[in-house]
Amino acid sequence: GAWWGNAVQLGVEMDGFGRGLQKSSGSRMAESNVRVTVGGHAPTATAALGALVNSCSHVQALHLLPALGRSGIGVRGAEALAKALQQNSALTFCDVSRNSVGDEGMRALGCALLGNQESKLYALKCDAFELKAEATSVDLVGKRLSPSASLLLSGVVRAHSSLTEVRNEIRCT
Repeated sequence: GAWWGNAVQLGVEMDGFGRGLQKSSGSRMAESNVRVTVGGHAPTATAALGALVNSCSHVQALHLLPALGRSGIGVRGAEALAKALQQNSALTFCDVSRNSVGDEGMRALGCALLGNQESKLYALKCDAFELKAEATSVDLVGKRLSPSASLLLSGVVRAHSSLTEVRNEIRCT
């Protein structure tokens, strides 16, 4: 509830909070590819997860799975994740698909990636698009990306070193 939300909000601003979460998570955060089901109050859970991931420099892939019967992290959870991504230099892949992040969430994530010069996140899956790590091209023909989705794609493309082509179709009516 509110107490846990306040504790996490204050904790993410303190040094060592993420390391404490890492110790309490045990072996669950020992892998480089982490799948997490987000339940409870999504913004609080996502803020705690962000602090945890930022303290685990070996975590390169993060898959956020909505809890059964839930819509995922939502906009506020995406904003909390974006705050963590502003400082993260380890993640290379993030899956936020099926998490109802919406335009506001995509905008926050895109701004965080573009603002973090150390970001290595170059592969992402969301409801608007998927850019795979092994991709050499992006096909946007027939896709109607919102400005927020385009901003998020820009943040991911910036760190993608093997991308050589972007296919797009512009129709004037």
